[in-house]
Amino acid sequence: MFIPPAQWKTLNPSERIEELQRQIDMRTATEQPATTLSVGRFNQGSNKYGEYDTQSHALRLNDDLINQDTPYAAMETLHHEYRHSYQAYVATEHPELAQSPQQLTDFQKNPTGYIRPSTDYSMYHSQPIEVDARNYAREQMEATYGQLNDPDYAAYRQARDQEAEYAQRSAELMYGNDHEEIARQTVYDIYDYKQAQVQEATETTTNDQSHTTSSEEESESQKTSHTRRR
Repeated sequence: MFIPPAQWKTLNPSERIEELQRQIDMRTATEQPATTLSVGRFNQGSNKYGEYDTQSHALRLNDDLINQDTPYAAMETLHHEYRHSYQAYVATEHPELAQSPQQLTDFQKNPTGYIRPSTDYSMYHSQPIEVDARNYAREQMEATYGQLNDPDYAAYRQARDQEAEYAQRSAELMYGNDHEEIARQTVYDIYDYKQAQVQEATETTTNDQSHTTSSEEESESQKTSHTRRR
């Protein structure tokens, strides 16, 4: 996916969303056939770049990114959120596309065991699907904009890499060099706990239904027996 900086400058915000949608449509046509993703926007200040809604298959970007003079932040966020959609696609529809058993397990368990930044930013930053999406987005950006020898992109890349480096150091200070593996295990533990809750609720419902059925059968049996005695 690529929008030339010169083209970006000529587009108004609505046209930029339309172009981002076109880029996503081309990508999904080759990587996620029969999948329809929509691109939208939201306004929640500068602390959140984007989001992916697994229910509506919507990729949403912060208005601040759409309104910038360069496409870099918007495009990197688009790559990042698109990768989350691909993770879900692999986990739920095409597990054979996973690069390893570990990656498949990450993609399958992390959404349920997701750690939000408000809970623990270091663990949020270190959990598998965020690490994967971040690495994917950076690789895609370097493969396109990184080849332009554009000073604006170089400045953008330096700022984003400094942000990532700061988050990395913070995670290492909090959890040590194994922070990513600790985050993975935390995600798995949350997943297992939630699955156990679902299982317990299912068994409780089943037992309640069984008890109700038994009570009804016993009552009917008593009625039948009484009738026979008469």
